Amino acid sequence: MLKKLFAQKDVSKEIVFLKFMHALAASDGMSEVEKNYMQRFMFKDGESKAKRIFLESEKQRGVNHDFEGFIRDAKALSNENQIELLNELIELSKADNIISNEEATFIMIVSEALAFNVDQVMSKLQEHGLDINGHSAYLRNNFQSEQNNHDREVGFLAAKRRYESARSEVSSKYCSECGTEVIEAIYCSNCGEKIDA
Repeated sequence: MLKKLFAQKDVSKEIVFLKFMHALAASDGMSEVEKNYMQRFMFKDGESKAKRIFLESEKQRGVNHDFEGFIRDAKALSNENQIELLNELIELSKADNIISNEEATFIMIVSEALAFNVDQVMSKLQEHGLDINGHSAYLRNNFQSEQNNHDREVGFLAAKRRYESARSEVSSKYCSECGTEVIEAIYCSNCGEKIDA
């Protein structure tokens, strides 16, 4: 009953975009640059529209926060808006000057779910700085053992648990400039400083 009360048939394009943008930014730890990018996205059509988007997003809190729900909402968008969503995700991923492996994987999964040409999307990410060899190694190391396991958990929470598990096995470094924890990165996602090897 409550689910029916809070569920909406038509979720605005902006809310769908913000859900995806937030999930993308959180995939590798949200930076201030990414937060600012999302705020600019909300305010690009003025303060009153930003207020409406915020209020609508508060109503949507807890609704369709699983991957299948996200994709259902995105598939309900027009083809033009799906392309715009994908472009916004790519812009957000490069906003902090680093396209992480997690961000690239997220965009790749969304592209495939929306029936876009994943190879073309990956080429575009590579044009914007994705280390394609590093990403291929990341996929091999993190997902190869799961390819034959059809019983593995799915969804963002399961992916988060797998990510945290894999992260605990990797030694952390800290940015000498701002002190942000950095894992398997060349540049700090917070300040952009090059990380010493």
